[in-house]
Amino acid sequence: MELVSEEEFLEAHPEFVGLEGHDLMMKRLEDEASQRVELETQRKDLMNRRTATQADNKKRKNDLDNLTETLKKFIESATPISEVFQKY
Repeated sequence: MELVSEEEFLEAHPEFVGLEGHDLMMKRLEDEASQRVELETQRKDLMNRRTATQADNKKRKNDLDNLTETLKKFIESATPISEVFQKY
């Protein structure tokens, strides 16, 4: 990844207009470093959210699987009752 151009940097940070050479490059590098730190923080946050979402999805899937089994047992246990009512 390349540094943003001088023009873009100065548009985003007009307070540094007038700096030249080494001083300008140092400000650009500091800006780049702070952006990378921010992006890394965002990446970690997104990874944590992804992990939490995956865990939540797994739990919900297990809940649904358990519900399916419970419904099957209920239907099986209700079959004799259904047969009695069909006689009437």
